[in-house]
Amino acid sequence: MPGWYNVSILTMAGQHIHCKVMQLHTMKEFFITYVYEANQEQQRRVLWEDLKQIAQDMEEAWFILEDFNYVLHLGDRMGGQRFRTMK
Repeated sequence: MPGWYNVSILTMAGQHIHCKVMQLHTMKEFFITYVYEANQEQQRRVLWEDLKQIAQDMEEAWFILEDFNYVLHLGDRMGGQRFRTMK
């Protein structure tokens, strides 16, 4: 809800936004990284390096919310190029 949290963007790149969040009532902080993983493996390597760098400095609560572009079954996806599954 507005006025309950203060969100500050710490870093932003092509596949992630890393934020510090403060709950204003308790003044407790935590971190959230929003991730959108690219389809190409070479591009994903950049994301994983970025996440490893963020993790090195992380001592507080940290949440990663992501869209890792995985599907359980090929039938779950429509159109586009062939896609990897989680099997």
